[in-house]
Amino acid sequence: MLPVALCQSVEQSQGIGIAQRSLIEQYVRNGQLVRLFDFDCPSNKLIALFYHEAAENRPAVKA
Repeated sequence: MLPVALCQSVEQSQGIGIAQRSLIEQYVRNGQLVRLFDFDCPSNKLIALFYHEAAENRPAVKA
């Protein structure tokens, strides 16, 4: 349930989401979310940042 709520919040431009990539990869593949950074974090559980494309120019997201 968490990935759905997280994705809905990000899609509504309420901020960015931090999630294990395997949980939200389908949202990236179908274009609902965009990866914030083009690199992976070395760990046993990958965490990635995602945001809705419309939020890209918001000062808080750029910071």
